[in-house]
Amino acid sequence: MADSNKQVTNPDPNNVSNKFVGIPIAELVAAPLVAVCDSQKKLAQSAYEFMNEIGFNDEGKTRMVEFDLQRPIEGSPKPQDIKVQAPFLGLVPLPNLLIDEVQVDFQMEVTATEASCNQNHQIK
Repeated sequence: MADSNKQVTNPDPNNVSNKFVGIPIAELVAAPLVAVCDSQKKLAQSAYEFMNEIGFNDEGKTRMVEFDLQRPIEGSPKPQDIKVQAPFLGLVPLPNLLIDEVQVDFQMEVTATEASCNQNHQIK
């Protein structure tokens, strides 16, 4: 019966998976995904900074835009003049870039392998 936790001390040099021992494959595969995550975080931070910069003044109060508007009144030939206040943040487009899909193509080619075997037999 084979023990599944048994460590191979003499790996078979003809086994393809043994040729990748020592290569940081997990790091090579994860690096593009970590870069995408960091980019998404920077995009969110940029949007947050933009909203704070244009949406709020130094005291933290909402920046408002005031303008005059003529509103028609039903049954009257003369419109009503009104003053309107609106938050500036609601009037400008916000940067909302999003990484929605990522495709990572990973190819690896083994150009050289080396195997060595050292057998020392001692008789006692």
